[in-house]
Amino acid sequence: MGAFLPVRPSWVLPFGILLLLAPAVAADPTVTMPSATQGVARWTFSNPANYTVSNVSLEIGRAALAEVSGSVGDFGLGEFSRALLLDNIDVTSQPGRAILQNTSRPGRATNLTFQAIPAQLDDNYLWSGGGANGNFGFSPNLFVGYWGNPEWTRAILRWPALPLPSNATLLSADLQLYMHTADTPDAMDVTVHRMTTAWTELGSSWNDYDGSNAWNASGGGGDFDPIALDGVGGITTATGWYTWNVTPAAKDWWAGTAANHGILVRQANDDLRVSLGRKEFYSSDATNSSLRPRLVLTYTTPSSTGTLESRVLGPGTQTTWRGISWNATLPAGTAVSLHTRTGASPLIDATWSPWTPAYPSPGSAITSPTGSFAQYRATLFTPSASSPALLSVSLGYECYAPSGILVSQPFFPADLVSWGSLETNWTGLPGTNATLAYSQDDGATWVPAPPGSSLAGVPLQPISLRVTLVTNDTTRTPTVRSVSLGYALRGAGGGFLYLPVVGPFWVLLIPLLILAAWTLAMALRRGKFDATDLFLIHADGRLVLRVGGRESPLQDELAVSGMFTLVAQFVKDSFRRAGAERGDLKNFRVDDREVTVAKGDYLFLALVGEGAPPPELQGNMARFLERIERSQRATLRRWDGFRDGVGETERMLTGFLRKGYRHRPLLGGRSARR
Repeated sequence: MGAFLPVRPSWVLPFGILLLLAPAVAADPTVTMPSATQGVARWTFSNPANYTVSNVSLEIGRAALAEVSGSVGDFGLGEFSRALLLDNIDVTSQPGRAILQNTSRPGRATNLTFQAIPAQLDDNYLWSGGGANGNFGFSPNLFVGYWGNPEWTRAILRWPALPLPSNATLLSADLQLYMHTADTPDAMDVTVHRMTTAWTELGSSWNDYDGSNAWNASGGGGDFDPIALDGVGGITTATGWYTWNVTPAAKDWWAGTAANHGILVRQANDDLRVSLGRKEFYSSDATNSSLRPRLVLTYTTPSSTGTLESRVLGPGTQTTWRGISWNATLPAGTAVSLHTRTGASPLIDATWSPWTPAYPSPGSAITSPTGSFAQYRATLFTPSASSPALLSVSLGYECYAPSGILVSQPFFPADLVSWGSLETNWTGLPGTNATLAYSQDDGATWVPAPPGSSLAGVPLQPISLRVTLVTNDTTRTPTVRSVSLGYALRGAGGGFLYLPVVGPFWVLLIPLLILAAWTLAMALRRGKFDATDLFLIHADGRLVLRVGGRESPLQDELAVSGMFTLVAQFVKDSFRRAGAERGDLKNFRVDDREVTVAKGDYLFLALVGEGAPPPELQGNMARFLERIERSQRATLRRWDGFRDGVGETERMLTGFLRKGYRHRPLLGGRSARR
């Protein structure tokens, strides 16, 4: 509970006189007298205690539909099983968790072009001329073709290792060679074959496989499988890339089911010695690295995915979606991504927005547009046998109540002759409305009264007013600034502020003079109080803002940090126990400074000052903190820790520190927690 000042005997007499002589004053409406016989009562919602409300929020000069905030989502225990789509998702074997049903699915095919540097590729061409012992392992060319002895050439290539993930499954492999020259225009069919004997790049020749040992084949020219892996027909003079499918050989190399001795490229059936000239291709030693031989590999890795598209969620009224949160367990390498979409119908139709990109982390702001309903999509991924597990998903939202009412207390001025015109000052976007009605039988019946209605014929009895607020788009609210009712009086009176009384007006002077004298005396007894610093602290312990006056003793970061540490520890010790409520206030002293702390729903306000705190400080701090929490809710309730969005809050704190904490109620009474 708040720390209230004790009642002192010296106060009893002034309060007793006030109780005896003070007229019956209503805080709302405020009454003004345009003339001695004309009055206007204006309701500006300055005191919520003067109204009965339902789904309406009040502050000075503003009545609006109450904000409704909440969250929807799935929290296990069978809720995931209500999803509209479950693709490779298991929601039954581990109750309350959504996991992958099959973690051994092959992932999407990946294409990899492997254009090796010389160290990654052994290549050479075999030439029957010059004694058939020449080695061309450093040549930038690979020659292929039979052009009559001694111009008979074949090319050989071998990749000692393929650059694939260890858990990859090879789907296909293509050999690509770039032909830069055709020595004759003859159309040549070129085939590729498995090599069947190991060889060395700098030792192999037409006769030998390593510079000293002969090929097994009679007449040399390399040992190879005569059955071609693939062939390209009719190569003439067109330069460019030519492609052969070598998948069977590459799969065996990768799986280790056959020795990797590489590939031989030759003129198809060149052993028949049909002279078709020679085609020249680039080797791995070509100066232009982009034209060197390459392997185009297609493979997959075990990377199972699953998709859950939730049931349709939402309050069913137009809503601003705020934040998305989720809870998941993620073994190494696994991932869970979340997306949202929104719409106006409980059935997925054309009103629904597209799926958003994946949100970066839990707590991200929802980027889907406003809508009455929402849906989330969760994608689970694993590159191994371990599955991620989705435990819960929550979507936060805010909207206004679709309708609300406020009812004033009965109003009846003394010496009433007749009621006058009833007016309302309200604003609102299309689809919103504010209507008036009045009652003279304590709300048993209500009579609609359009703005501007004359109530001249209404009986001279106490009257209550009802304002009904409605909206067909709950992201919007009508706003009523004031309601006024004119009336005519029988006798003299008037003045700037008219307070309905029974008896002559001069009686008012006695309590007002006593009140003024007593207020002055109390102010002199209290002494001066100067507020120097104001701290706004989040419920989780973070400092949101600190503002300091010109006379602040906290002029360096060390002093600010020290005071904040004391305040934060005091908040932890004094408020975070069972029974602490919104509006509680506490005090403590640091050296010659008084620190007063007010507790809100999700914020704490700490005021540092010198001197004895005035009694109205408690009420002023409680009301000011409530106003901050209400007006800055969207920014501060889920504050992200950055200063970018708290400029308006800082201005409010500065104004309160400068003069707002000194605000004194009309009657000088001590403020209590509401």
